[in-house]
Amino acid sequence: MLLVDGGILRNFPVQDAKEMGADIIIGVEVSANLYTKDQLNSVVRIMDQVSSFQAARSNAEQAALCDILIKPDIGNYNMFSFEDIDSLILNGERAARKMLPQLKALVDSLKQFQYRYTRLRIPPDLDSIYIKSIHYEGLDKVSKNLVKGNFEIRDTGWIKLQELEHGIERLYGTRFFERVNYRLNPSLEGSELTLRFKEQPFNFFKFSMHYDQYLKTAILLNATYRNILGEGSRLLIDLKLGQFPGAQVQYTVHTFARPNIGLGIKMGVNSLPAKFYTPDLLLRENYNVQHFIGEIDLFSTVSKAFMIRTGIQGEVFNIDKEMEVNDTINFNANNLNWYARFRFDTQDRTVFPHKGDFFSSEIKYVMRGKYFNDLLWDKSFWRIIAWYTKYIPLHSRIVIIPSANGGFTFSKHIPVPFFNYLGGMLTSEMNLFPFDGLKYMTVSSPNVVTGSLALRGEPWKDKFITLKVNYAGVSDGLDNVPILPKLFSYG
Repeated sequence: MLLVDGGILRNFPVQDAKEMGADIIIGVEVSANLYTKDQLNSVVRIMDQVSSFQAARSNAEQAALCDILIKPDIGNYNMFSFEDIDSLILNGERAARKMLPQLKALVDSLKQFQYRYTRLRIPPDLDSIYIKSIHYEGLDKVSKNLVKGNFEIRDTGWIKLQELEHGIERLYGTRFFERVNYRLNPSLEGSELTLRFKEQPFNFFKFSMHYDQYLKTAILLNATYRNILGEGSRLLIDLKLGQFPGAQVQYTVHTFARPNIGLGIKMGVNSLPAKFYTPDLLLRENYNVQHFIGEIDLFSTVSKAFMIRTGIQGEVFNIDKEMEVNDTINFNANNLNWYARFRFDTQDRTVFPHKGDFFSSEIKYVMRGKYFNDLLWDKSFWRIIAWYTKYIPLHSRIVIIPSANGGFTFSKHIPVPFFNYLGGMLTSEMNLFPFDGLKYMTVSSPNVVTGSLALRGEPWKDKFITLKVNYAGVSDGLDNVPILPKLFSYG
């Protein structure tokens, strides 16, 4: 069966169907009739009639070529009668039923040819393919060795399509590429796999400014360099200039070891104000904190979205307690930790995502440390922090955003730097939990559970309005972490 529709040159293309090989033609002619003499009562209708003569003549010639002609009564309907589609279909059915004897006669005449109907079999889903060679397109500054180490597929042999997709995701996860796709060229001996890359800009510089009522004005600078200290390496330098300055240098290198192992080194310092409140939410003490950190770890980009890393961390906290005007007391803490981090990110964009999930978690084993220059905690302890946010699009400009976060410390004697703090909007440290409606660091507790539900709209391009409900529960011990919220806000 062949279906042919008309166009500008021939509105009822019966002869075109014949030229395409049709033996029997059932035509449905739905063009409007010419106006009668009495209907030609306006200039518009006269002009329409003049332009329609040629089409009417062509339609009549084409109708004569049909084996069976069906002509529904379209009445006053036209090409813009979209809301009347049910009525038009009904009129078409009525016209076809009038031609039912001719249609049945056509069916009976075809029985003499004894047609054989063959059931088409749907081929099974392709599970594996044989790769006879792999080619690379678009590689400039990224080496083939780096690609092979992360792709983890042999140059020849059978592979599952799922393995191919996972390999592409791992290449994305290196953050060396803006785009990665592939092409398969099949042959009798196997398929040629071509990986096509668009590399990220290798060296770039970013600048921004930030202001909030707690950290005041800050200038943020970032420089990123790739392959500067070795093949498959990335060097990030971040500076924060302002009343509470900070700096961080992070170096990562993707090795050729499998399964996709990399090495990371990080050193940094961050300054921030710290505040302690009474249970009545009255400000009790002010601190200025300098947090020095050094890390060395191993990581693996399991896929484009999922990364795990584990390593050793050294921390030093230098804390100034404000007593009176121009009078402070200084004390410090230092400790050594083991940590494991997990990150899962399927957000469609970094800023104001429209869909996707984000999960980040850290499990840390804090070893005995020095505090006030003396041993304060004589036992090591565990702590867990986790963040989860989901973006659910309801419309192209409306997103619902549920989130749940928590920080837990498994110890009865906890140094001040390892408390969890609730309030404000800052997340410059992992144990700071934002909470709309509370001032910065209003609540401090060993254990915190928070959640929120937000509705974000984009009434104009890149202009957003968010309605948000927050809840939180805090406790001093894991045996009574509240399930029901103790703190609630909206805005």
